[in-house]
Amino acid sequence: MVNDDGEIITASHNHCMDLIGTLYTETGETITDDDGNEYAETEAIDGYHVNLRVKDDYLTGLESLAVEVNSPSVKFAGED
Repeated sequence: MVNDDGEIITASHNHCMDLIGTLYTETGETITDDDGNEYAETEAIDGYHVNLRVKDDYLTGLESLAVEVNSPSVKFAGED
């Protein structure tokens, strides 16, 4: 899913890809900034995250790369 110029094609009539990148999770610790504002400390989750939706059989042979997520952080619009 790369064009002749090496650019990632994120959508076509066969697929839609959302390049999410690094996701973060809260550590349970609280950080206070110089102005006294408190917020949750976060840390990166290992990996580079992508949502990919394809038409049936578009990526035949790559099924082993699919991961079913129990509690996704990011979803396509209209997904439950």
